[in-house]
Amino acid sequence: MRAVSICLAGMLLVAVTGFAFGAEDTPAAPEADLGQQKVTAQKLLDEQTYLVDESNTATHTDTALLDLPLSLQVVPEQVMQDQAAKDVYEALRNVSGVHQNRGIAYNSTDDGGIIRGFQNTQMYYNGFLIEASSAFNVPNLSRVEVLKGPSSMLYGVVQPGGIINVVTKTPQPTQDAYIQQWFGSYDSYRSTLDVTGPISDDGTLLYRLNGGYYNEGSFRDYVEEERFWAAPSLTFRPTDQTTITVDMSYGERKRTLDEGVSFGPNGKPVGSIERFLGEPGLPGQQQEDFFVGARLEHEISDVLTLRTGMLYHHWKINLDGVRRSSTTISPTGDVNRLYDNSDFTEDSFQWNGELLWKFDLGPTKHQLLTGVDVRHRNQAIDLERAGYTTVNIYNPQYGDPLPATPFLLRLEFDRTWAGVYMQDQISMLEDDRLKLLLGGRYDWVETTDVNTAGTPKETDRSDSVFTGRAGLLYELTDTMGAYGSVSQSFLPSSTSSRTVSGDLLDPEEGLQYETGLKFRFFEDRLLTTVAVYELTKDNVAVADPTNPSFSINGGEQRSRGVEFDFSGDLGGGWSVIGNYTYTDTEVLSSDSLPVGGRFPNVPLHSGSIWMRYTLLNGDFKGLGFGAGVFTASERSGDNNSSFQIGGYERVDLGIFYDGQLPTGQPFHAQLNVKNVFDTEYYESSFGLTRVFPGDPLTVVFTVGMHF
Repeated sequence: MRAVSICLAGMLLVAVTGFAFGAEDTPAAPEADLGQQKVTAQKLLDEQTYLVDESNTATHTDTALLDLPLSLQVVPEQVMQDQAAKDVYEALRNVSGVHQNRGIAYNSTDDGGIIRGFQNTQMYYNGFLIEASSAFNVPNLSRVEVLKGPSSMLYGVVQPGGIINVVTKTPQPTQDAYIQQWFGSYDSYRSTLDVTGPISDDGTLLYRLNGGYYNEGSFRDYVEEERFWAAPSLTFRPTDQTTITVDMSYGERKRTLDEGVSFGPNGKPVGSIERFLGEPGLPGQQQEDFFVGARLEHEISDVLTLRTGMLYHHWKINLDGVRRSSTTISPTGDVNRLYDNSDFTEDSFQWNGELLWKFDLGPTKHQLLTGVDVRHRNQAIDLERAGYTTVNIYNPQYGDPLPATPFLLRLEFDRTWAGVYMQDQISMLEDDRLKLLLGGRYDWVETTDVNTAGTPKETDRSDSVFTGRAGLLYELTDTMGAYGSVSQSFLPSSTSSRTVSGDLLDPEEGLQYETGLKFRFFEDRLLTTVAVYELTKDNVAVADPTNPSFSINGGEQRSRGVEFDFSGDLGGGWSVIGNYTYTDTEVLSSDSLPVGGRFPNVPLHSGSIWMRYTLLNGDFKGLGFGAGVFTASERSGDNNSSFQIGGYERVDLGIFYDGQLPTGQPFHAQLNVKNVFDTEYYESSFGLTRVFPGDPLTVVFTVGMHF
């Protein structure tokens, strides 16, 4: 696969340099032919924008962000491309209230992070819940959306901090084929292909194929990662009123089982961030993902729309590596380890159906949404682990013989969930200045949990609950609106919230109050949101300090904060996206955590700003420059606040060029330098023995061409 990447890179470089520097020997395409090109450099340049003004994630209707009495931020494809984001987490740095909790997470998504102080182990894929670890590939994403706060009214069983919804690319009516090659520091390569266009002459049937291969080295000794994915999709529009989209995705991922560096007993980092404390040469984590989904939308009439969709997801992970087995370090620097040779599989199926009715009632306008959704999830975990030799964090030694891993236990988790909901978006007063959002939902959840440790134990549990959401927004002026909302969340226990004895914890419940202002600037091209919130969560599942593979009830916790987000285009070739977050977290009551303590990995202050300037005219039209700063204050390193992770400021730079070859093909070249000043910093921590350092100075060069 790496050879394919290198060959593709060579062809791209030869093509670009040959056309760009050998123009005198290459006859220019006739002007008439340029109009027949599938895409042009000018068209691509015109489409470069950081502005997204509407979304359906928050309401399941296409609603302007400025009309939402909620906080929702969108990171568009252009931002991810300009910043050379390699994963969803790097895109999420642009959103307030989202913090890193990166680590090896074999039973939860790696990119979920922390939202408004609370751990988020879920992701959404085109609006469907994904609870297992999945590698979402940035080149196949059109945007990443973050809806802040409890969202059970529409989405059922969710974390209270918010949801992250990745939206994949869809077939387009304009024929285009784009190949791209990425070269990065630490011997990293990524080759991608994206082809779309019409199949039928009348444009009723469209296709898209997105795929790629990624091989990444690391600044960490012995650590590497490899990915492959293919994502075909079809869209069929038999009439102007009906759209059917079917998409699939298959991906494989292999990566070293790496749990970061360790801090010494004094709570300070030990040695180089390159130091690896696992065991070199083992396969690590091998993962397979398969998605198949379908969505139908049919306009029954001008006021009535039917929508339905489904998603099947199969996920499998095999572990074969050495991990830390404790969160403590001996006075001499020794850390206990274990050899993990376990298997995890999951199959889930989801379906939803909705009816949207638009009507007027007296002086009010309504969008009434009624829906039903069902989901079945089956997960099996076969644990095979054995104690292994300790590692010294000051002087690690490798090569001890691996122990045999006896079969320890099998965990089986089966859940069926169904929900019905109703939502009404009401507009009233002059020019629809007052907007009211009301919604309620009822969920039924049946869980069967089998633990074969010792005497086999089967737990059957039924949970049901009503959750609601209400919001009000008033447009104070044509460019400013004020809003307030209250919302609830509900999350039953899962395999990741099991006690050492095998019991499931009580469902987690969340309640949030939020108020804020929304602004429009620069002729509506720049959108800004300021939000103030208080979010309380009860029955919080936290890692068991004596056995991090299991959970305990962390009691009641609260997060309060102020968030400031802005994104869009300023005109004249300038674009910007940025945020600031103040997050005050506190344990209100608990038998297992220090009351009054702050949450781990959540800084009090954090923020970022990224700006891009592109020359739109002249001899250097298409040349662009980008610069950004990402920062966070110090954070607690564990649930007990026994040590702190220092704050940091990281600076990134980029330079871009979008041009057109004499033969008409648009091409793109880009150079990014991340962490320009080679700042040493730490992104997240799971205790003294598991602290994850951020990337040092990294250079990425990208070149691509449209055909």
